Amino acid sequence: MIRNTHRSIGKPLKGFGAYSIARQCPIEGGAATYKARAMEQLYASQNHYNDRDSCDRAGIPLRKPNVDKQFSKGFKIYPNPTSQSFTVEYAIDKNCEAVLYITNSIGQTQLKKAIDNNKNSIVINSENYAGGIYSCRIICAENILFQQKLIIIK
Repeated sequence: MIRNTHRSIGKPLKGFGAYSIARQCPIEGGAATYKARAMEQLYASQNHYNDRDSCDRAGIPLRKPNVDKQFSKGFKIYPNPTSQSFTVEYAIDKNCEAVLYITNSIGQTQLKKAIDNNKNSIVINSENYAGGIYSCRIICAENILFQQKLIIIK
């Protein structure tokens, strides 16, 4: 742990330790973010945390949890489960600038890739991913167009 060399005891040294960890996006920082927030509350109970702002600064989108059902019909992932690569098929409006997100089971983004609207599928190499359950999402204009679990076997 970094020692607080600031002479005013009880005031956090901004930019170091729990102060900076508490302000991280909880998807990025995980349990450490919440532990740091708890420690921060001991010293500065007036602090408030806005997860949407902190995640936006980190480039991690917080979106509505429900999938837009009208768009999800033209999507599928195969093979699922997989061990080497998988294909995501999609049908997206030409005006939509969609992004594919692959996240692991603790919410860390493993892949963020812009989708080519002129194509109808994308092949992803999964050889470098650890075995486990992943979430595959396609997001366009703050709407989740498609969301499905993906299982990678190693």
